[in-house]
Amino acid sequence: MDEEREIKKEPLDDDDCIQNSIKTELVEPKKEEPDDYEEMPPNDIVEPRVKEQPVYLKLETTEYPEIIDKILKIQSAIPRLRTLRCAVCSESVHVKNTTRQASKTRQLFLLAGLVLCGRISMEKAQLLYSKRTFTSCKVHVLEAMEEIFRVLKIKNLQTRWAKESMETLMNTVRELHPEHSFDRIYPLLLDFNRKADTIRQDHKMDQDMRIIALMDHDYCLPNPIKTELVEPKIEELDYIEMPPEDFIEQKIEEPDPRQLEHMKLKTTVYHEAPPKLELVEPKSEKLEEQQQSQESVLFEPKLEEPNCDEDYPEYIKLEPVDDSNEHSGLSERFQRRKCVACSQLQPAGRIIVLKSKSRKIFLVVGLMFIGKRTVEETREWYHCPIFYICRTHVTEAVNSIFEVLNVRTVNEIETCSMESRETLMATVNLLEPNHKMDQDMRIIALMDHDYCLQNPIKTELVEPKIEELDYIELPPEAFIKEPEPVLFEPKLEEPDCDEAYPEYIKLEPVDDSNEHSSPKPKKTQNRKCRICSCMVAEDETTNVTQKSRLLVLMTGLVVGNRTTVEDARYWMYENSSVFLICKAHQEEAVKGILSFLNIRKLDEMTNRSTEKTQRLMQIVRDMDLRHNFSAFVNFLLAFVLKMDSKEAYLGTLGSAFQSWKCVTCSQLQPADRIIAFNTKPKKIFLVVGLMLISKITLEEAQQWYDCPIFHICRTHVTEAVNSIFEVLNVKTVNEIKWCTMKNHHKMDQDMRNIALMDHDYCLPNPIKTELVEPKIEELDYIKMPSDGFIEAPEPVLFEPKLEEPDCDEDYPKYIKLEPVDDSNEHSAPKPKEPRNRVCRICFYAVAENETINVTQKSQLLILMTGLVVENRTALQDARYWMYENPPVFLICKAHQEEAVKGILSFLNIRKLDEMTTRSEAKTQRLMEIVRDMGRRLKFSAFVNSLLAFVLEMDSKDAYLGNLSSALRSWKCMACSQLQPDNKIIFCNMKTRKIFLIVGLVFSGKIKVEEAQLFYHSPIFPICRTHVTEAVNSICDVLNVETVNGMKWSCTENRETLMSVVNLLVPSMSFSNFSANLKNFIQNN
Repeated sequence: MDEEREIKKEPLDDDDCIQNSIKTELVEPKKEEPDDYEEMPPNDIVEPRVKEQPVYLKLETTEYPEIIDKILKIQSAIPRLRTLRCAVCSESVHVKNTTRQASKTRQLFLLAGLVLCGRISMEKAQLLYSKRTFTSCKVHVLEAMEEIFRVLKIKNLQTRWAKESMETLMNTVRELHPEHSFDRIYPLLLDFNRKADTIRQDHKMDQDMRIIALMDHDYCLPNPIKTELVEPKIEELDYIEMPPEDFIEQKIEEPDPRQLEHMKLKTTVYHEAPPKLELVEPKSEKLEEQQQSQESVLFEPKLEEPNCDEDYPEYIKLEPVDDSNEHSGLSERFQRRKCVACSQLQPAGRIIVLKSKSRKIFLVVGLMFIGKRTVEETREWYHCPIFYICRTHVTEAVNSIFEVLNVRTVNEIETCSMESRETLMATVNLLEPNHKMDQDMRIIALMDHDYCLQNPIKTELVEPKIEELDYIELPPEAFIKEPEPVLFEPKLEEPDCDEAYPEYIKLEPVDDSNEHSSPKPKKTQNRKCRICSCMVAEDETTNVTQKSRLLVLMTGLVVGNRTTVEDARYWMYENSSVFLICKAHQEEAVKGILSFLNIRKLDEMTNRSTEKTQRLMQIVRDMDLRHNFSAFVNFLLAFVLKMDSKEAYLGTLGSAFQSWKCVTCSQLQPADRIIAFNTKPKKIFLVVGLMLISKITLEEAQQWYDCPIFHICRTHVTEAVNSIFEVLNVKTVNEIKWCTMKNHHKMDQDMRNIALMDHDYCLPNPIKTELVEPKIEELDYIKMPSDGFIEAPEPVLFEPKLEEPDCDEDYPKYIKLEPVDDSNEHSAPKPKEPRNRVCRICFYAVAENETINVTQKSQLLILMTGLVVENRTALQDARYWMYENPPVFLICKAHQEEAVKGILSFLNIRKLDEMTTRSEAKTQRLMEIVRDMGRRLKFSAFVNSLLAFVLEMDSKDAYLGNLSSALRSWKCMACSQLQPDNKIIFCNMKTRKIFLIVGLVFSGKIKVEEAQLFYHSPIFPICRTHVTEAVNSICDVLNVETVNGMKWSCTENRETLMSVVNLLVPSMSFSNFSANLKNFIQNN
């Protein structure tokens, strides 16, 4: 052919993704082809870093045309990479690492945070905020959120912030948006924090996925991709067929003259930085055997420069791989990592991967102490999502922290002085404010027990499984210089071993013949003492959480020189739920206090030294200012009584404490007739009850209430509870809830705890349970009280099951159950029986379909008013039910008719259409009852509520009269026209009414004054067409097309809308308003 035709593959966008490029040309074969490769044309797609000779593969297309398709398919598998320019840092970033800032509220906090951290200037922030949208890196969102938290001095948004720090943030925000209000800062900041949390989770998942993808070298590509997240879809290609070995030659031969008429394919492979590649002729015999057994081979990347310091290899040579030894040769390249501290490549076995901040923070702080890195570098490492570090640097960092804390092992960290803690935490707080170091420090030190500590700790709280080892080799004698405290001491089988660490631990063989014949004894679990940091058996420890006991313990340790006052005060106010100590420390504390006072036992307290007493109380006041010496002695006595060896310190008081003295009658009583009270919720009602029966005076009651513990006879407990029942005019604990409002007090739970302390003696009618309802669905019938009891009902909850079937008292005493025939239990499915419910008014068990749940305030008002005028309940009980706010208030449907009949008969009318002929005097009395229950309503509003109440009844036609025909067509509140039922929507809930009323205000259908009346109306019928008009008017105000676009609306339009909304509901936010509108549209 005269002219040369070229077929080229278009290059991809990102040149870093392509390290090898393929140029395919259809040329006319020459008679003589040069042997020198330097005469070939250069690479016109990617310039090589080192000019090397290209390699030619001579392939005939007549017999292998599918090779071209396979090569092109490899290139098409590599996806195109898109990059976007960040508006903040002006760098090209991958599209998956960017985020589009379209919300003005998120833009506001993003730019404010970046301005505060010094990333951008205020002028640039104002320029970006004036734009509608812009693109930024996801990392900038995290930087802005962390800077806002740093300015507010908080860790999360659940923490309270100071007013001064909030003013610093608001000053920056107001420079971007001057009309921004302080009240709306929290919900908007919460929304921005959710966005930052989402980015943080995605970023963490990306890092983990990248580590997983690099764990197996078989998933790496022949052309490695240097991008972060995009990999070619290699799973779509099963294998790549290569031509037989006869078509791959090292030297180019002259073509056959008979094939000059046919076109031949010349494929030139150019490398970005290739070495001099040579195609070695393999042995023909082996190749023939391989091709007979296997038609195709896989490609595996092979690195030519193992000492290359870059993250990815520059070139990859493809060689056929034998699948039989697929995983035999692991690439050394992927076994090495670069340490961030020394910048040297280390094998994977000497590298630790750090991702969590709890581990990174103390490592970077330790490197700062030994002078490895500066503060700026450590801050960059701390915020880096992942980095690699040598194991030796971990040891150096941990040892440097131990030197600062003046400790030798991890167990001694909790016992370090306050000055060393403050020195360390001053540096830690530069990276993470308000950080707690105990648990994280232990995690770092135990990351690799072979190198982190001089005395290796094999585990934290788990003993090694010695039964699986014949012996355990421990370090030589040269390593063991001084015995230091360790977590678990090995069990020595050689009693004459004098070394700190045994060289071997021998185990005797175990006979497994009767392994399961007898249960093995349960191993005792060891606990760690908070004072000496030693591991002690569980039965040798005690938990000290009460402030009084902790005060005695800390005082004894201070006077015994076991700790300092500062450390004792720290433990006192730590507010830990678990404070385990050795029982031996209890005796040390008591002995220290007694020896400090120059006495031996507590019965010698009168012979104490006065000077030592004053010095002791000075120590006590340094830790707690509220107690005098008499209170401290009571604490000490209570502390000793809980010790196992209390008789050694009581002296002559030991016999006295076997029988206790009652504080009421001053008589000695046995321990089984005495109850000790040490909590104020229990003591308050006992002292009040004793005051009511004139057992004690007010001064004595105050003294007992402030006393840490006192003892009282069981009979006085019963008297105190009964006296309270008489004042409240109730019989049982369950009736306390129904006492009158004058005597009512929030005391149900505490009073019930007192009454249930001993049900065998406290009450005449013992209460076996607290508030457990009987399972009525399992009962055939419940015996109800006589008719005489119904005349004056008393509200009760549920009575317990008693054992006296013949009792004739007012309350039912037994529940009768009939036997069930189980002969045909599984023969046919039984019909589901209707469940019974208990009415809250008459307390009868009624079928479920005969009850109704009344929770709306308007319905409950009509019900309570009708029951009051019918003398079915007292006004105080009705007021209590009105403000109880129960989620379920089930009543009989018959009570609905009683309430409506009571109101109509009270007004001297029969039906609602006769309301104009009512008695004015009765109307005023009725409204007085309504106002006594706390409802400030006019009579017209009350009538509307009554009408809505009647319309939900089954027998509504009996009370409507002539209104029944009129109510078949409803009057729209907006246009005042009668409409049929199918064209009317009833909006009784305020969450639905608010956006309809606001939309009608903007459309001009109603006025602002009418909007407030409509919003507080109990029923709001409106045409369906007006609903559409209201929604459209709201969208017009916000300048959006659909409801889903409300979140993209500008701030000015939102403020215009919320100015009308806040007239009706001042506390409603825009997010709640838009959410209610979306829910209404989806449901209708």
